[in-house]
Amino acid sequence: VATLGGYVRSATIQPTAMALAMNETGVTSMIKAVGQNFMPKWRQFAKDNFYVLSTREFDVSVKEGIEALSGASILGKVHKGAAQVAYWPLHATDAEAARISGLAAFDSGRSAGMSMEEAIKYANDIIIRTQGSAARSDLARIQTHVFGKAATQFQTFVINELGYMMKDVAGIKNPSITNKEAVKKTLKLLGIITASNIVMEDVIGMRS
Repeated sequence: VATLGGYVRSATIQPTAMALAMNETGVTSMIKAVGQNFMPKWRQFAKDNFYVLSTREFDVSVKEGIEALSGASILGKVHKGAAQVAYWPLHATDAEAARISGLAAFDSGRSAGMSMEEAIKYANDIIIRTQGSAARSDLARIQTHVFGKAATQFQTFVINELGYMMKDVAGIKNPSITNKEAVKKTLKLLGIITASNIVMEDVIGMRS
């Protein structure tokens, strides 16, 4: 927990995870969502309607690691508190990225003619599919047993990202995506990721 939580770079580049969501929502809705995220009414809207945010954890290894420190002793409480402090920057940036992605998806859904209920459901789905989730129901099968957990420590988002790109972008084992759509989504995602890397490396000066 301390290793990942104390790694400043991890927290700094976390918002680039929104690239996957942007591939689904479009640039316009994402830009609009970034602005909405600064408005109290939209942050409250997200809290009230995006159920996946309330129990969100970035990585199952981090979640279980902090829970393991929940001893009744004073030393146990100190260890847990220190871990939570170290983890806070990553948790905070992850939460912002997930909320913005949800708001972008909601706006995209409404713009496409979805009802309020449909757009909210779509937003929750986009958050899970593009931002990863440590909820047991959203984990890859390999992450649910002892040896798999050890082999995939701190890899929840990476596994989710790979799954998204294979199923939702390349259309592998997804008959709802045609070859033409797969090529279009792949090129679009490559463009978004390239632009994101340019910002991180050339503007901010951090290897992405």
